[in-house]
Amino acid sequence: ATSVNLATINTNVSEVPFDLQGRPWDDELLATRFDRAEDTLLSVIRRYPCVALALGNEVDAYFSAHPTELTAFGQLYTQQVARIHAAIPTLPVGVCTISPVQNPNAGVGTFLNASSDVAIYTYYPFQPATDFVHRAPSTLEGDFTAMANAAGGKPWALQEIGYSSSPVNGGGPAAQAEFMNRFRGRLAAESRAKLLFANWFLYTDWDTGLINQLVAYYGGTSPGFRAYLGSLGLRDTMGVPKPAWDQWRVAR
Repeated sequence: ATSVNLATINTNVSEVPFDLQGRPWDDELLATRFDRAEDTLLSVIRRYPCVALALGNEVDAYFSAHPTELTAFGQLYTQQVARIHAAIPTLPVGVCTISPVQNPNAGVGTFLNASSDVAIYTYYPFQPATDFVHRAPSTLEGDFTAMANAAGGKPWALQEIGYSSSPVNGGGPAAQAEFMNRFRGRLAAESRAKLLFANWFLYTDWDTGLINQLVAYYGGTSPGFRAYLGSLGLRDTMGVPKPAWDQWRVAR
């Protein structure tokens, strides 16, 4: 089974078609076009196992800069959840936000997840107000408990979980390996009825060309952001394993 994200919002970028840019989220034409895209996607999902469908990626980052748009998006989101339930009643629906742990915008997820079947997060344990500097790997256990609690009794999921191997981000290869070891241990202990899925990000580091594209796309140019984008893999750009690769492959 897989998970799917129809990313109307991708972190800090609105991904609605060019001719709909600037329209409010509860605009009738935008909703109609969303319906068509959604129906096409659902026609595919019916033929393949899908553990969850998300409608937006890390949307709290976008609404931290556009807070007046959240209410209208919430209305659109609630309507779309109802349409999906009518089409495929067994398909859990959610919206992806950044982990609520030490997240000043966690209220966005709380607001939207009132209409969700599953709370979906990305989780890279950064220290707040730093240039993408990680907290210690040992924070994982407490963070997992906090994320489960934030879901308010609903199932939750990790669309992405990762840890940089770059010293620029406050860790290194050994810290990444420790984080992976803790992740594998906690994952084995979690109830699958509560934690629906967890997707490690990435297997292999991105090359410089792709990093440059992503820096331009997101508008983040800091050294910490570039280091983070370029060091999430379990292997380097040449496919050479890092210590975390062995922790990933070890039998549990």
